[in-house]
Amino acid sequence: MNRVRISVDHISVVNGVAQGEGRASLALGRRTRRPVPGGSANAPASSGRGRLRGRQGERAGIVVAESSGILNFKPNKGKLIVVAEPDLDGGIQAGPLVADSISREFFGDASPSVTSSLAHALRAANVLLSRENLKSLSPDRRSVAVACAVVRDDDLYLAQIGPSLALRLRDGELAIIGEPLRAEPLSFACALGQDCEIEVQLYHDAINPGDILLLCSPSLLRMASGGEIMTCLENPNSAAIVENLLHLHRVSLNPEDFSAVALVVEGSGINTVRGADSWQRAGRRHGGGGNVREGRKGERNAEEGNVGDKDGGTRHGRAQGRSGADVRVGDGARDARGAVERAALGQRRGRTAAQGFAEPGEGEEEHRSFEDRRRGRGRAQSLAETDGVWSNTRPLAQRDGARRRRFDFRRILVFALIPLIFVGVAASVGIYLLQEYQTNERKEQALAILAKAAQAEQDAQGTQDIAIKRRLLSQADQLAEQAIAARPGDQDSFVVRERIHNALDQLSNGVRLGSARRLVDLGQDVKESDPTGLLLQGIDLYVLDRGADRIYKYLLDASGDQLQSNPNPVVVRRGDTIGDGVVGRIIKITWVPAGGQRLRDALVFIDDAGGVYEYDPTRGLARLKMTGALSPGEIQAVGGYAGSLYVLAPKQRQLVWYPPTAQGYEKSPYSYVNPETETDLTTAADFAVDSNLFVLHSTGKIERFYAGRRQQFDSATPDAPLKSPSAIFASPSARSVYVVDVGNQRVVQFSRDGHFERQLRYGGSDNIFRNLKEIGVDEQRAKLYVLSDRQVFVADLPK
Repeated sequence: MNRVRISVDHISVVNGVAQGEGRASLALGRRTRRPVPGGSANAPASSGRGRLRGRQGERAGIVVAESSGILNFKPNKGKLIVVAEPDLDGGIQAGPLVADSISREFFGDASPSVTSSLAHALRAANVLLSRENLKSLSPDRRSVAVACAVVRDDDLYLAQIGPSLALRLRDGELAIIGEPLRAEPLSFACALGQDCEIEVQLYHDAINPGDILLLCSPSLLRMASGGEIMTCLENPNSAAIVENLLHLHRVSLNPEDFSAVALVVEGSGINTVRGADSWQRAGRRHGGGGNVREGRKGERNAEEGNVGDKDGGTRHGRAQGRSGADVRVGDGARDARGAVERAALGQRRGRTAAQGFAEPGEGEEEHRSFEDRRRGRGRAQSLAETDGVWSNTRPLAQRDGARRRRFDFRRILVFALIPLIFVGVAASVGIYLLQEYQTNERKEQALAILAKAAQAEQDAQGTQDIAIKRRLLSQADQLAEQAIAARPGDQDSFVVRERIHNALDQLSNGVRLGSARRLVDLGQDVKESDPTGLLLQGIDLYVLDRGADRIYKYLLDASGDQLQSNPNPVVVRRGDTIGDGVVGRIIKITWVPAGGQRLRDALVFIDDAGGVYEYDPTRGLARLKMTGALSPGEIQAVGGYAGSLYVLAPKQRQLVWYPPTAQGYEKSPYSYVNPETETDLTTAADFAVDSNLFVLHSTGKIERFYAGRRQQFDSATPDAPLKSPSAIFASPSARSVYVVDVGNQRVVQFSRDGHFERQLRYGGSDNIFRNLKEIGVDEQRAKLYVLSDRQVFVADLPK
């Protein structure tokens, strides 16, 4: 593979002071660790020639980085050089922020395409800087011009945004890459940080030995002419170029801040053995015909043959060396190789004499070196093994047997494991690349959705039409939720959503509840738990768990925020014997205050066999008598008031009430709705009763009755109508009526005559209103109790 060696030096001058200088010399085609952005003093050396030194300027961001690690399975993308310069000093440290982001995103992108990765990295840096600008005050906001160069093998890739310069000196001609040299002022209007949409200018060309590339600020053209810049670049040394630029700044009549990175292409070649490289150099030095490479090798070996003791080996080495040099334009490769071997033999003879060994005769073709003598092995055998030919010192059968014995079980096992190891490594690499691709895709998707949400929010703020503003903000809210779902850990998405929520709340008199405290987790101990009912009575909190077939009772403390200790909260469960009945599956519960012949408040529940039971906190469990009970499968909801029991059966189009008796409800039920009042109960989902009776329909309609006659109830909301409401709460001690709006994930608060008061939404990180089932309200203590999924929460109710 062709390799190009380049040397890199950079400088950043702020207020007349050189803020950072550094150097790196690197042969591309092999991977090293990534240098620290900006060329810090702790950056690893890219090669044996030097380290990155100095520090990054506070104004500009300069990064010289390369693919990291020999075990890094990502595509080799070559070496990246970034110059990111902001429009002004102070404010956001935009230059280093953008440069580091481009380096991280470029090498982190799974695509093997350099241009695609550059475009992706610049877009990501633009989004990052735009966010920082949004969070900052106007004087602190910055725009950044960027020039990125990537050198991979013999190719140069260039990407530019905003007023940045890329100069190239080739064959004595200086030009801006891709266009003629010019010195007019450039603008930051199209730089990073200005808009979500950017246009990246890409350029690709081959690089040649001797090329000099300069990535710099446009201010360099205002300080010096093209001839002066060429003078700075004429020295083929990157460190000297940086020094020349610094001197040019010092003597300039109009000095300005600038940053620059100089790249000098030092040379290229093919990975070959050392001897072949020697032949090429000899051929260039001595000239000649087709056998220049052979002559070069002979000359080099002749030069090496001169090393020896002047009493013996030196003269012989010189003689043989001259013979090797004389064939640099000889008649063929065979003569050249012979000369090389004679030169090498002369060198070995000289070394042997110098070491004190007897020199072999002139007619002897081989000799024994010092290492061969020490190991007890002849030179003939050594040369034969080097050439891949076995000597005849052992019988052929012995040699074959030795070969066969070497193929033992361990080698067979190793050979068998190699394909498995290869498959495992390939699978791991594939999985890793797929995960990286999916992560990048989700990130790009979330950023695009969030940008649309921010645009919709901005459009909403620019209109005075309330309906249009509410519609645009609702769209922005949905987009923000999608961005959070695509990338749950992105804090910027939560910030945008919170801002949109505040704007919506101002339009619709909405209130965001603070973080709720969890009181009960019914699914922690019982996996089949499925709670469906919640009742609040003073400090008693009752929960019906139809999945576990039991009723729980929890005691609240005086503040209503925590539970008192209760080792056994179960009140009743399926299979318990109460009086002459056995409790079946419990389907409904309600609280019935005292009234009529019922002298005490009690919890009343109905099972799937039609049995009716009560729980009196002072007297315990008892079975009640009931006449003309409805089929349990037809019961939608139950309620109680003044000792009476109310039952809703939508399929039968009935809402009946049972007057109390001493033993329960032994009288026949009455239809609650007055015969003169027309109403359709087939869509009724729930009801609540105090002095009035409120019927909630699944369509969002709410009806209020008093003594069986319909009363006024508006139930209109300022923004979205009720969507799939599931429960309604009213109590003699409550001033308002509360509706659980599952479709809109909110609780809507109405006055008792149906006027909209406000809507409650959850403002915590985990939206417990997403799986809302039942609520209980204590207006005196300003508490809202929520049954969500299999858990019970309490939240402060804003006044």
